[in-house]
Formats: sequence, C-alpha cells, structure tokens
Amino acid sequence: MILFMAVFAFLLIVIGSIFLFFSQDDLTNSVAVGILVLGIGYIGILKSGIEMYENHRIDKNPELKADFEETISADAAPLSKPS
Repeated sequence: MILFMAVFAFLLIVIGSIFLFFSQDDLTNSVAVGILVLGIGYIGILKSGIEMYENHRIDKNPELKADFEETISADAAPLSKPS
C-alpha cells in the first residue's frame, strides 16, 4: 500500500509539472499548481503513514509486544458450551 501511495504522489508531481510547463492561460496554470501541491501534500501523508507504521511495530517496542501477548492470551481462552 505504501508503494502505491509513493507512486501516486510521484505521478501527481510529474503530471502537475508537465501541465504547468505546457499551460497557456491562468486557469490551467492554477490547476497545474494545485495538482503539484496535491502531490507534495500526499508526500507528507505518506511520510506520516510510514512513521506510524514504524512506531507501532511490535518487534521495535517491547511494551507493545507484552500488551499484544497479554491481549492474545486473554482472547484465546477456551470457549465453554452454553448450558
């Protein structure tokens, strides 16, 4: 998913740059700048998503691993049949 986001951001920047280069009037120039800014903003969202992924990795945070194992062991209790 992160690779898709990176490719999409790159395409937005490339399309916005090409559109800006070939724009003739103010309207198309404004649209091209908007596409370019959207691509740059998408890079910021991609960066924050990568940081969230790195901060929530279980192998990097031992306290999260303990919480995860505790939750899993509580959820994995055997089910009893209703009487």
